[in-house]
Amino acid sequence: NLQIVNGGQTTASIFTANKKNRADLLQVYVQVKLTVIQPEKVEVVVPRISEYANTQNKVSAADFFSNHPFHLRIEDLSRRLWAPSPYGGLRETHWFYERARGQYANAQANLTVAKQKEFLSKNPRFQMFTKTDLAKFEYSLDMQPHTVSLGAQKNFARFASEIGQKWEQNERQFNELYFQHVVA
Repeated sequence: NLQIVNGGQTTASIFTANKKNRADLLQVYVQVKLTVIQPEKVEVVVPRISEYANTQNKVSAADFFSNHPFHLRIEDLSRRLWAPSPYGGLRETHWFYERARGQYANAQANLTVAKQKEFLSKNPRFQMFTKTDLAKFEYSLDMQPHTVSLGAQKNFARFASEIGQKWEQNERQFNELYFQHVVA
């Protein structure tokens, strides 16, 4: 379960330099801090590493909750479950849940033109939604405009706290039916 907590841009740049630009990386060295975390502490420690180590770019509240099992499950459901064609045709589509910023664009980044067209036909841009969208939808449906109107990040912070508690009580409630209700 190795993951890059801080340094994703550096890693992506090195990958691109090697893959696309055919750069010679034999003399390139990157300083790494490897932290081994006990599995039961990952959900608490990893977001803190991100928060305290990331001083170059603003990290939003939504970013810290993106690895919670709730979001991993919603992401999985969004990739597995099919929705009727939005155009009344025969081709079903997915509602693409962007758990981490840039996933939708990254999923298409290295595709050929034909594969990108296929991806977009299965995952139309207008059917992509983010963590903050999900929080907004849930609280709007729950008739909490006073919470939604606080803005995306404050609304999401409350949503994350509430979902965390609900997950602890009964994580099975976040199933296919829950996902279908969210999308509907």
